[in-house]
Amino acid sequence: MIFSQSTTPILDFHPLPREGMRTRLILAATLAATALLLPPRELALALTGGREELVSHAVTGAWIFKAFLAIHAAMLLLAGRIRPFHRTAVPLVAPLDVRQSAKTSKLEWTILFAILIVGAALRMYALGEGLWHDEIAALVNYVRFPAGVIITTFDSQNQHMLYSLLGRLSVLLFGESAWAMRLPAALFGIASLWATYWFGTHVTTRREALMAAALLAASYHHVWFSQNARGYSALLFWTLVSSGLFLRMLRRREAYGWVTFVPYAVVTALAIYTQMLAIFVTAAHFLIWTWLIVRQHRRSSEATSLMPLAAFVLATTLTVQLYALAMPQFFHLMTAPQAVGTVSEWKNPLWFVSEMLRGLSGGLAGGIVIVAGVAAVVGGTGVASYWRRSGTVVAMLLLPGLITMIAMVATSHNLWPRLFFFCAGFAVLIAIRGVFAIATLGAAFRAPALATAALVLLASASATTVPKAWRPKQDYGSAFAFVERVREAGDAVVVVDMSRLAYERYIASGWTPVENPGELESIEESHRRTWVVYAFPARLSAVQPEIWKRLEDSYAPAARFPGTVGGGTVVVKVFNKSGHESGARDRPRPGVRENLQANGVA
Repeated sequence: MIFSQSTTPILDFHPLPREGMRTRLILAATLAATALLLPPRELALALTGGREELVSHAVTGAWIFKAFLAIHAAMLLLAGRIRPFHRTAVPLVAPLDVRQSAKTSKLEWTILFAILIVGAALRMYALGEGLWHDEIAALVNYVRFPAGVIITTFDSQNQHMLYSLLGRLSVLLFGESAWAMRLPAALFGIASLWATYWFGTHVTTRREALMAAALLAASYHHVWFSQNARGYSALLFWTLVSSGLFLRMLRRREAYGWVTFVPYAVVTALAIYTQMLAIFVTAAHFLIWTWLIVRQHRRSSEATSLMPLAAFVLATTLTVQLYALAMPQFFHLMTAPQAVGTVSEWKNPLWFVSEMLRGLSGGLAGGIVIVAGVAAVVGGTGVASYWRRSGTVVAMLLLPGLITMIAMVATSHNLWPRLFFFCAGFAVLIAIRGVFAIATLGAAFRAPALATAALVLLASASATTVPKAWRPKQDYGSAFAFVERVREAGDAVVVVDMSRLAYERYIASGWTPVENPGELESIEESHRRTWVVYAFPARLSAVQPEIWKRLEDSYAPAARFPGTVGGGTVVVKVFNKSGHESGARDRPRPGVRENLQANGVA
């Protein structure tokens, strides 16, 4: 066995216990036999359907998969002999000291159930509104393919592996539709309301945890992401659950044994399999544990539990096992040169802050004034209040987002606000703690009632903004219907940059894709009128500046179809060959003016 300075064992080695030994041996033997006998090339061919662009990567991935099957077989054999902790080890974090009953009351369970019911209703309503670019990309590039192709493909950061598999299952069960694509996100969104409450009970009172769940249930942004067919609502759920399990390990609130840290490892692996951003949450947990270990050894020579270390190791091996078949392609993607012409403003932290404020002000009653007040006063007070209780809790709430920001800036990654949605539960808990702390300063005896009343009003006001989330995220369908209605025989319709995916592979419009200004001018010369449909002007102007200049200089606005995605308005412009030659570019033809007025252009 391995000892600490006080000769208290940290790693204990024991004979294999009879209880569970047979099951472990059978599982270990099964994994080892599979690792030995599984033929890599045949597995790769079966999973990929023989697709040439995937087979070579998948064969290498199959070898990695086999190797980690063997590693997990060995870990199962050791599971009954090694205990990475000792019953007399000192807890790294003291249990939460708040004044509340030991068990959740019937009233609290009733309130939580009501929150979940309301939350489910808000997230299931209008679930089938227009898909936006990233959802369409996930559908046409991953969800439409068999599961074997999905688990061997990682050719884009838009591949949220676990979500693609769940989306595939949903589409197989209910048919291809926007509703089916988004169903897993909605279910994870509902589950994350429970997870917010559950995690909240680990860091604050149940009253505040219930208010956090209620505020998220009535949140425009939470509804929006719960109706977004990507892995962000799932990542929020996994983040909250893994953080609660991590705190349990630090506080030793569960029985000792492998059953204590295996759930943390499994949840962490699923989180990373959902979206790579989860690595930053795990990194935050590892840094917190390392600091606590160092601090504990400085203060005392007593043994400390290595249970979290075992959890981190197991989470790593499980993650590699899940990604193994696509790992060669993943490394190829990560080491490939970055595409030229990317949007520099998306990498600017100032743009990130302004976009966050714009998004929040659109989803909270009161606008940007409320947002600034919450961030500066309520948020700051909440952090200070948590700090007085536990610096470890503050680190758990803030460090994942901070590490994510540092990593994004260091790698010149786009700072899209959606990449930080996994911190939403933490942010709401901080804000609510701030409200209760401020109420205590004003009226200590009535503080809980006053704070609760204020938060109920805030949640009610926030609920009035939820209908905005039910609008189309990008209205490609309405733009298509408009162009098909107003175009005439002999007109050309052109799509550029990001709009190509929607109209080539989703709506299948038959419109002409254009990649350079020469192609666009050639089409203009051979047609009386040329219609162009595009979205995300910030990107279009960066990656195809010559086409953008042509659209700005020579095309007249015809229609705009707003969506809830920032910058995602679908724009229709028209080039009239005869009108351009006579200098009448800015005079739309009759029949288009009505649409311009309806869409706020004329």
